[in-house]
Amino acid sequence: MALTMFRRHLITLACVLAVASNAYADEEAARRAAHAFKEQYWECLASTAVQALPKKFSGQDFAYYVKGSCPDEAQNFRVAVVDYLALKFPNIDACTHLASANMVISAAQDDIVKFYIEQRR
Repeated sequence: MALTMFRRHLITLACVLAVASNAYADEEAARRAAHAFKEQYWECLASTAVQALPKKFSGQDFAYYVKGSCPDEAQNFRVAVVDYLALKFPNIDACTHLASANMVISAAQDDIVKFYIEQRR
């Protein structure tokens, strides 16, 4: 009887560990994907800034210009961030994850605008 209970607990523990290991692997894959899409988005924003330098936009005009650039890269990054956050924090609603991803996109745009203004000087 005791041996049977021990085996049940051992099997249960093995299943829990397998699920946890799989969840960690999924979370790690999502983190790597978000990082890769972040790099693609940043490369696109940097390219946009370099191409815009000769046009001599004002900082405000460039900020407006950059918000409309790289839409595919921004969307891929947004989706990857939301996917990662959903795995990392499953108890938080999707709208909060989306808002967080949009804040990250906005921060990247703000950073590239600062870079552009500094390069213009």
